[in-house]
Amino acid sequence: TAAPTAPATMPMPVMQAPMAGAPGGMPMPGMGGAPAGMPTPMPGMSMAGASVSSGEPNSLGWAAVGCIAVSMILAGMGIFGSSWLTSDLEDGTSATFGLTSVHFDCTDIMNETEKQACAVQFWTLTQEDMNATPPADIPVKNSGDMSTYCSNVESFSMGTLQAIATLTGGEVPQDAKDNITAAYNECMETDSAGGTGSLMLWIGAIVALVTTILMVFNMLGVSVIPGDTQKISMIAGFVTAALIGLGVLLWYMGLPDSGDASAGINVWLTLIGAVIAATSGLLIKMYGRPSN
Repeated sequence: TAAPTAPATMPMPVMQAPMAGAPGGMPMPGMGGAPAGMPTPMPGMSMAGASVSSGEPNSLGWAAVGCIAVSMILAGMGIFGSSWLTSDLEDGTSATFGLTSVHFDCTDIMNETEKQACAVQFWTLTQEDMNATPPADIPVKNSGDMSTYCSNVESFSMGTLQAIATLTGGEVPQDAKDNITAAYNECMETDSAGGTGSLMLWIGAIVALVTTILMVFNMLGVSVIPGDTQKISMIAGFVTAALIGLGVLLWYMGLPDSGDASAGINVWLTLIGAVIAATSGLLIKMYGRPSN
């Protein structure tokens, strides 16, 4: 089934993103001493063509700034992205799930009557008030808050069973009630996992912003905080990577075991953001401006 409420096994791909390291054998620019015949400079005398280690900025140091900025953008895309889980229903409906949102697309349904019914159904299930009057032209793409969707599906399912029981003069089977309750709980587990992942990504994005500022100041040689800004920037880059990666991990671990949805593009982009953040820490360590 498409929604996280459907009981089925949800296989999630295991991802291992290699972390880019420094090119092997690349010598660090620097001068060991004065060449023969050239007088040794006096203390305090600056030599032309100073190396990175003597305080001159390096273009790869600015690459670190770009990397941490990109990781912040990717974390933001993860927070607001709508493709953490994807699933296609048998009738042609496409369902995607953000961290705390649901999105349904009935565009690919060929039969116009079925397409209209699909649009009405998912418009209703994504509204805070299911009794609201639908618009004259209901969109074929509908989205809403996941917790609202979970509650609406439970209410709609229970109401349908009760109506059938009333028409047949019987009672709603207890196992049917239990199945609906279990599906609701699994749906809310998905929402809770998304909330936890979103929180970690927010923290990671904020740390990435602070790290970006620190790296810029380091490359400009501006001392805004006491201590070695190069080292602090490196640590902050790795912390950013850990927070973003932890956000994805906690989200995945919080998902229910059932479901047949697959990982969407936002999962991969967010993990790439974590790798890029770690790369920025390496670059600023190797090519940043050393603090005096």
